[in-house]
Amino acid sequence: MKAKPTRKVQKSSSRNGSLSKPKKAGRPKIELPVEMAHGFGQLGLTFDDMADILGISRRTVAREFSEGEASDFVTEYRRGRANTNRSIRMKILQRAIKEDKDNVLLFAAKNYCGMKETAEVDHQGQISVNVTMGGEVIKQPKWMQN
Repeated sequence: MKAKPTRKVQKSSSRNGSLSKPKKAGRPKIELPVEMAHGFGQLGLTFDDMADILGISRRTVAREFSEGEASDFVTEYRRGRANTNRSIRMKILQRAIKEDKDNVLLFAAKNYCGMKETAEVDHQGQISVNVTMGGEVIKQPKWMQN
């Protein structure tokens, strides 16, 4: 069953206790379904994707995200996105360790351990690659050596 966004009508009371019209002009705010936000985040859906699924405009979704942490929808979306990122990182690291292949290990080391490669070209046209971690040059794997 598809959850539909709902419109939130804000009512205020006058001095004599009777209800009056909302203070804000324009259309009532659309409340996005928080129960769907986690799943949207896990899938990494874009504003356009979420708008299409919910049957609302992209601008409405963007407006919700502009509220940041004040929005329960945004908070749940970010939790879902973080869960997926964590799962992907774990899978890459497990694969790197299990397969013991230099290219997979190098990818994991650069992306998760802060390592980086720099290429230097001397005037004779030779290329040397220095691998650093925390500012210190570390020993290169055999396949990278001349």
